[in-house]
Amino acid sequence: MKQRKGGAVARKTKADWLEAGIETLAVEGVDALTIDRLAAGLGVTKGSFYHHFRSHADYRDALLDYWEQEGTERIIATAQTADDALTSMDRVMRLSPIVTRRNSPELAFRAWATRDPVVAAFVERIDKRRLKYGEDLLTVVVGDRERARFLVRMLYATIVGAGHIHPPVKRRQMLDFYEEFKRLLI
Repeated sequence: MKQRKGGAVARKTKADWLEAGIETLAVEGVDALTIDRLAAGLGVTKGSFYHHFRSHADYRDALLDYWEQEGTERIIATAQTADDALTSMDRVMRLSPIVTRRNSPELAFRAWATRDPVVAAFVERIDKRRLKYGEDLLTVVVGDRERARFLVRMLYATIVGAGHIHPPVKRRQMLDFYEEFKRLLI
């Protein structure tokens, strides 16, 4: 355990637990997302978990909310500060955890969704949000909502699907895919 000056044990915050869950999910999968394993990884007792969460289901819900904010809403908020739609798209791509995180939990959330209807509803909601935002941006770029809808689905399928290829597509190649996609818009 990490100790502060004077020997006191450093407390773990709710965010510490959620980040540990994201990392565990990404690296080891949903079966490793146990209270015992998370507590051991954080160097604390299970009591710390119950200080922040009522149950494992409560933790799951908090983890989904946290990932929605970090993996989607924060990125969209940052992208919306751009001066034009194409720059917003560039920001989304460069901030996307699928591209930026060495161990992105995207695939793990999708695998978990096949086993848990709450997670399935979450993934569906996230996908709809991301696709709608991308569609809105691309509509400005290409001037046609139907074409924009098709193009954003093509791009999103490429990005998400890239994680299923073995070995997974590296960040640089993912950004190259995106640059080629932009050239196709013209």
